[in-house]
Amino acid sequence: DNWTALNFAAKNGHVDVVKMLLAVGADPNFETVLFTTPLILAASYGHIEVVKILLKREDVSINEVDYHGMTALMMASEKGHVDVVKELLADNEIDVDVKSRAHKTAFDLAKSKEIVQLFIRH
Repeated sequence: DNWTALNFAAKNGHVDVVKMLLAVGADPNFETVLFTTPLILAASYGHIEVVKILLKREDVSINEVDYHGMTALMMASEKGHVDVVKELLADNEIDVDVKSRAHKTAFDLAKSKEIVQLFIRH
């Protein structure tokens, strides 16, 4: 499915491997066949430390969408990863109004009251 080592490391939360791969030039925006990026994968699986590492990069595309039109923020919201949602919302480049192919925003997909409150405060 056109996955790179960085995609696998981000999905599995391997912080040291992510750091090493980025240090040697891995593309932080590399998309799999289904347009899933390392940031979307890390956010989807709740790997906050990997999300933080990726967000420190100026070249990471925070609003990139996957095959279903889902952003990292949407995935974290839908899966209930509060810390990841909080970290993503702290980024000034985040677009909370992106809609998926199912016409849902990250707010619409929020699975917990705490995440809903984060969006309200944002």
